[in-house]
Amino acid sequence: MSREILEQIFENHFPLDHTDGLSDKELAVRILAANGIAPKAKDSLAKLIGQACGFSDRPARRRDEAPYRGIVVHDEQATSDDVLDLWFHGRQVEPPSTLHIGLFTSLPSIEVTGNNYRRVVMPVGDVWTEVEDGQLSNIVPVVFNRAGSIWGRVVGVGVWDQDNDLKVSGPVTDIVDIQMGDRYIIPEGNLVIRRQ
Repeated sequence: MSREILEQIFENHFPLDHTDGLSDKELAVRILAANGIAPKAKDSLAKLIGQACGFSDRPARRRDEAPYRGIVVHDEQATSDDVLDLWFHGRQVEPPSTLHIGLFTSLPSIEVTGNNYRRVVMPVGDVWTEVEDGQLSNIVPVVFNRAGSIWGRVVGVGVWDQDNDLKVSGPVTDIVDIQMGDRYIIPEGNLVIRRQ
């Protein structure tokens, strides 16, 4: 998932260059350099990718990069930090192998439909922050495909496991109408999973 995002961002910055033969780290470093950021030698690969993914569709700001201000998904099932660690870091028995982020036009059960819509697959592990005070968030942006048709008003976000079981869902703080050609992006740190 991160590789696809990096390649998309790289192509936006360097339309004449190719990504063949470049590692994820090399892609991330070149994207950061193009935006005036010099990575530190001690930066982890996950941090570099997270920073680079923050420049999705930049430097030119687009209409589809709406300023989402903190999507909070409340989880009524999670009763402890251990459950969040299980689902998002895989630290206990039988964690999900992948997580699937999707969008709702109506909560709690009407998912977006439309051309080119599909859930974003996220791994468990280092793309999520550590659990602190009963919550965690995404370290890398969640980037959906460009809408191939009108998707409608996005009012909520859900997280499913690989078996299509909805684990958490909740409302967005900024409702956005997705038109054909728009891309819905949840920036780093804006998908907050929190115990109620």
